Amino acid sequence: MRGQLIAHRDDETLYSMMARLTRYLAISETGALHRSLFGKDMPVLDGMATNLMPIVGSGVFGEIEVADVALEWTTLPYHVRYAHPARREAVMDVMRRGGAAASSSLGVAAHYLEEGALKFCPACIEEMSELHADPWWRRSHQLPAVQVCPDHGDPLRLSTVTSAMRRSGYHAATLQTCPPSSETIEVGSAEPARQRDLLQIARLADRLLDAREELHPDDVRECYLSRLQTAGLLNRLGEADVGKIAAAMDRYWGDTLGSWQQLHEDGRCSQGWLGKLLLGEHRSPALHHLILEGLLDAFDGR
Repeated sequence: MRGQLIAHRDDETLYSMMARLTRYLAISETGALHRSLFGKDMPVLDGMATNLMPIVGSGVFGEIEVADVALEWTTLPYHVRYAHPARREAVMDVMRRGGAAASSSLGVAAHYLEEGALKFCPACIEEMSELHADPWWRRSHQLPAVQVCPDHGDPLRLSTVTSAMRRSGYHAATLQTCPPSSETIEVGSAEPARQRDLLQIARLADRLLDAREELHPDDVRECYLSRLQTAGLLNRLGEADVGKIAAAMDRYWGDTLGSWQQLHEDGRCSQGWLGKLLLGEHRSPALHHLILEGLLDAFDGR
């Protein structure tokens, strides 16, 4: 077992730690880096990274448990927050041992899990540079639903590290990969309401990264139905009135729903995703839950 080579930083991804190691050790070839540190070849450690057992056993990151790596250094808590316990455990097993992509065990449509170019916030980069010699990639910025920084509220920027580059190797957050001239994520209207909505979703998503209480999706749905009843959004049979809920979504979120795929069509909230969330199998992505919870919080006056 090696001694500890690197320490985790606030909200840092496992990928970011590996990228910093690539720079510190001057080993640019991914396979050579993995063999040197962990004694085997493996996929790039990004997103819901797999093969965590040999990584933890190497001692490179100090004394830490596999579950802690998964929960604190990857995007796992966000993606599995509302998943059935059996699916959560299946994902965790793949992350421990390797095999297929962990995301394939969730049963969620792939485009809700896709992670494109690495994202960053210029204000965060500046603050990080004051604390350490080099900045890092933040977990909360890489969540697919997040388009603005949950701390500063500024639209995130797209780094030069594309999705293809992420899959093939490690690229650290630097002034070269995070240039001031980088493209800002398109958030549509600059109206204060749109910015408020995107910041609300970013902060709700960020909180999921720290959530540890295990939820059962049946209990979550029952809670939703109770809150929908209080809001007058159930039908006479006591079921979710998807049409009424969609109209309430339009009044509260408005065009902001168009910021994400398949939620807004022809200028209105789509009913398909709401029906699946409230009436179908428990396979809706975290984003759908957050949008509904934002609406219900508004009814509750939170």
